[in-house]
Amino acid sequence: MSTSVKDTIMVSAAGKKLGAGLTTGEPNVLERYSKKCRHPELFDVSKGWKRQWFEPAFFEAIQSSHHGDNAKLQSLLEEESPGVYSFPMMTTEFCLMFIEELDNYKSSGLPIRRPNSMNNYGIVVNDIGMERMLSYLQRDFLHPVGLTLFPKEGSQFDAHHSFMVQYKEGEDLGLDMHTDDSDVTFNLCLGKEFTASGLTFCGMMGDPTHRQFTFAYQHRVGRCVVHLGRKRHGADDIQCKTGLLGSLSGGRKKLGRSWEEFASICYEKLSEEVVFFSIKRRWGEVVSLSFDKHLEDELCIRLKKHLEGVVSFNCHKLLEDVVPASFEKAPGRIQSGERNNLIIWNHNHAFRATGAHRTTMSEYSKEAGPPDLQCLSYTHDRDYTAYKDLPGQAGGSRPWCPPPAGCYDQMDDVLSGKNNGKSN
Repeated sequence: MSTSVKDTIMVSAAGKKLGAGLTTGEPNVLERYSKKCRHPELFDVSKGWKRQWFEPAFFEAIQSSHHGDNAKLQSLLEEESPGVYSFPMMTTEFCLMFIEELDNYKSSGLPIRRPNSMNNYGIVVNDIGMERMLSYLQRDFLHPVGLTLFPKEGSQFDAHHSFMVQYKEGEDLGLDMHTDDSDVTFNLCLGKEFTASGLTFCGMMGDPTHRQFTFAYQHRVGRCVVHLGRKRHGADDIQCKTGLLGSLSGGRKKLGRSWEEFASICYEKLSEEVVFFSIKRRWGEVVSLSFDKHLEDELCIRLKKHLEGVVSFNCHKLLEDVVPASFEKAPGRIQSGERNNLIIWNHNHAFRATGAHRTTMSEYSKEAGPPDLQCLSYTHDRDYTAYKDLPGQAGGSRPWCPPPAGCYDQMDDVLSGKNNGKSN
């Protein structure tokens, strides 16, 4: 690796204590990862952000903006809903490269801290040496967008907290309703493969409609969604497919000695094809499969492709044998896909020092009415259990919303149980 790349990574060291046993830009971590990074160009501030990484229309619009012509940028920014905008930002090739780098870091054995207080999986990209590159992205590409859309909050960007979040089966499936510690938030969808995993938006923090549904945004790889940090939103769970669950133990008898080859190849070749096939292992042994009954023909084609020459079997007969009929009456749920997003929280110190910001954060208007169910937060809302049962991952939080002065008219009855909001 060239000295310039190593110097680029090391220059990110800030030494500010964050999290248990890890600092932003901890020199030892950065030094060690500088020898392991997969795509050095992502860290090389001497060369900066390459034109081919960006969607051409966005790059050209930003260049025009820097020369005083904002027309192209304004036409590119699509208003999805009041206060929520999106635009084509990065190419699919860049998104793949970025994910590869983050996957590479995760496999390095170096420390990883949670991106924030709510996401359990992901990486703070500032920690691994990308802070300075992201600062250039913020200055040269994000700030013109923020200034165009939100002249007060986006008037200047002084700092950022940049991180990747990951949603997949067995980890975080989605994220509870929340607001961001951010003045303007940029959320770039990186991929990988997922179906209908989006963002649900509600009102602005402290407004009468704070917990009223406004819009459901669907992510697309390479596209960035922008909103104020104080707008309530939540990441929807990755989409589930109704499937049939069955034990593969019956397959051991059907396939005899070929069982181990069958199980091994199923896991290695098909475990990522979650739309069709999902596999669970216990102590290294495949113990169950899941598949969508409506996609059985497609699944068998894929099984045949991978198992041909290894084991001979009748696919439809095997699936019929290993999935008991009783399961057809109680279909399981298959979590489909994995989604990774790069999120950049931008901070405007000048705006935060103003009375307008302090008023926004300290005053909470009386809510116009009961919350929409899509906008409830099991982490923050005092009346959540009056409308919904707590999910399994809930616990340990101290709900506060709405504060006493912001309660809607019926809330006392809802909390006392006189007017329970749950449907029967």
